[in-house]
Amino acid sequence: MYYIIYKTTNVLTGEFYIGKHCTENLNDGYIGTGMTILKKIKQFGKQHFYRNILEFCNSYDELNEAEKRWLTEDVMNDPRCYNNQTGGDNGFIQSVDTKEKISNSNKGKIVSDETRKKQSESLKGRIVSDETKGKLRLAWLYKSDKERQKHREAISRALKGKTSNRKGIKLTEEHKKHISESLREKPTWNTGKHFYTNGEVNIALRDDEIVPDGFYRGRKPYGKRKLK
Repeated sequence: MYYIIYKTTNVLTGEFYIGKHCTENLNDGYIGTGMTILKKIKQFGKQHFYRNILEFCNSYDELNEAEKRWLTEDVMNDPRCYNNQTGGDNGFIQSVDTKEKISNSNKGKIVSDETRKKQSESLKGRIVSDETKGKLRLAWLYKSDKERQKHREAISRALKGKTSNRKGIKLTEEHKKHISESLREKPTWNTGKHFYTNGEVNIALRDDEIVPDGFYRGRKPYGKRKLK
């Protein structure tokens, strides 16, 4: 596994994006997935961007620290920079310019029911590529238990006070039976997988998946067991 800090440059404008990447193939064509750079790639075409490697690291933790050094608030305030936040997993410091743009774009914005319906319809049936699934999974796997808990708490706060659109709906016996049978046939999320840990995070991998550096077979125990 290679752990790299990279810089993607728009050859037409000189604008750039700095990021981190974990890969088995240095020629995988990855040039960034930030919201702004994706828009720019769509606008100018991928052929007008090139990536160069700024630094190689030995582990994900080292990669995080390197990204913090390369992607500071001063760099983000450069008008040519596409990044919206500072480096590292906890890098949520946005530049003044970015905050102002987000604020102005959202002021007075009211999303109509029709727009919400269109957004919902556009997401239905969307097929997520294996590459994208892998990137999302890798990002989640490397989060610490504390970061995962913060993520769950944020979702809980967002849903607090909201009523489920299925509240009050009673299921027929036939429907209940159908759900029960479908769940019985469906394999569990960890079927055919083995647990690995680095002492902080537990992950489940198939036999054909690569074990990240620093992980070993086993699981970090959740809390202390009470002795009888």
